[in-house]
Amino acid sequence: MPETRHRNRGGIGMLSKLPRADAVLSVFAVISTITYSWTLVAFSGKVQAWSRFLNLGEILAIYSYSLLTDFIESIIFLSLLLFLCIILPPRCMLDVFTLRGTIIAVCLLSAMIFNLVFYTNAEITLIGTLPGWLVIFVCALIIMALFDLLSRKVPSIASALVRFAGQLKFFLYIFLFLSLLALVVVAARNLG
Repeated sequence: MPETRHRNRGGIGMLSKLPRADAVLSVFAVISTITYSWTLVAFSGKVQAWSRFLNLGEILAIYSYSLLTDFIESIIFLSLLLFLCIILPPRCMLDVFTLRGTIIAVCLLSAMIFNLVFYTNAEITLIGTLPGWLVIFVCALIIMALFDLLSRKVPSIASALVRFAGQLKFFLYIFLFLSLLALVVVAARNLG
């Protein structure tokens, strides 16, 4: 397995059902990279139009709120994955948290972004009478299952995904620093 098996922490408390800190940071880095990058792309497409009627300080304030929203969204998504570790048997999620957390994060968050980009209207139907968002979600689940199956059959794919998640920690520290700056901007704006 690409990830070291979860070691018994001696106890049956809630902490023994959670993955190691480095695994959590790796998955949080994947989640944060996707959410913060999407916000940057979406935000950069609007800056030119906003610059006609907003000053630089107002645009930075909007971006600061977006960064804080990204942080909260990333924490919520990570919390859901950690909840899966608690309720599922260890072999399903806890023992391979970095691998499966990365697969779940990439597939589900990409599906959400794809849905936002192409099918913002919930009334769009793709296959028969099924709404577009449902088709995208089902496709994401199928791709997730295929990646999980491939990662079990081809160890090099699993290793690559775990390495990929570990290398994104660099960006996580940048995003956390930006979120801290955003918090300062928002606090100064609301308290000042």
